[in-house]
Amino acid sequence: MRPSHGHPRAIRIQWRIYSWGYNGFGEIGDGSNVTRAEPVEVALPGGVAVTGVSAGDHHSLALGADEATYAWGSGGFGALGTGEISSPSSPVQVLSLDVSVTSVLFGEDPGVGLVRTGGVWTVIAPPHSAGAVDVVLGWTLGGVAQSPLTLSDGFAFLDPVTVPGVPGDVVAVPGDGEAALSWMAPGDDGGAAITGYQVECSTDGGATWMPFADAVSESAAVTVTGLENGTAYVFRVRAVNSVGAGVWSGASAPITPSAAPVPTEPPSGDGELAGTGGAGSPWLPMAGGALLLGGILLLGVLSRRNHVR
Repeated sequence: MRPSHGHPRAIRIQWRIYSWGYNGFGEIGDGSNVTRAEPVEVALPGGVAVTGVSAGDHHSLALGADEATYAWGSGGFGALGTGEISSPSSPVQVLSLDVSVTSVLFGEDPGVGLVRTGGVWTVIAPPHSAGAVDVVLGWTLGGVAQSPLTLSDGFAFLDPVTVPGVPGDVVAVPGDGEAALSWMAPGDDGGAAITGYQVECSTDGGATWMPFADAVSESAAVTVTGLENGTAYVFRVRAVNSVGAGVWSGASAPITPSAAPVPTEPPSGDGELAGTGGAGSPWLPMAGGALLLGGILLLGVLSRRNHVR
């Protein structure tokens, strides 16, 4: 117990407090402003046991076993720490220093999903056009609302990241059981780098499509293998980024893979020179039975049946 001006205090007896003396500000704590000439019990909240007490000139403080602090008496200038400028005549719990965030505004739009994890508060920003906005925090101190805090340009919204745009100008060049494809990259990557392209083909004019396991390319070109010669194909392409795959391109013009042409064999011996000298033939007849092949003069004796007519 610490004596104070005009009103001594008695320390607890069996977790209770007894007080007497001047009571003009309710500092005795019995719920009245009546000066007491003999001890009376302080009217603590129900169930509260006291572990310590201290008296000021016109107010008193007590520490409860619940680790809360209680105050009563003169509360001028907010001296009691209860959040009010008043003089209670019985103990009132002093506000804790617990700070709670009650709301977050992004510009004029409220955030959602406000959650406290340990000492960290998290909130989900609402949809918003790109640009910086003020952030306004609603908060309480010990359960009492405080003036909002404004963070000027406290948050910047960015354009949302989406899937890439559509590739263009898909061109297919046929080969032997394969096709060389190329295309134009999308003009819009969705806000994230394009990581590759997927390719599909169709043999029924685009009614149904089949993917190619080996036709995933990081560049805007790829050679698709395993095609069937003599079958017509069309192809389509779509771009992929970290968000996902974009929209398929339009179909390419149809192409038909085919085997490479077999080179023309030169005539042997005195065999029949069928078609010698005809249109498209590499053999040209010369006077005296000679043949000219690609600028090389071949001389020999030809039988009458080998003469070109």
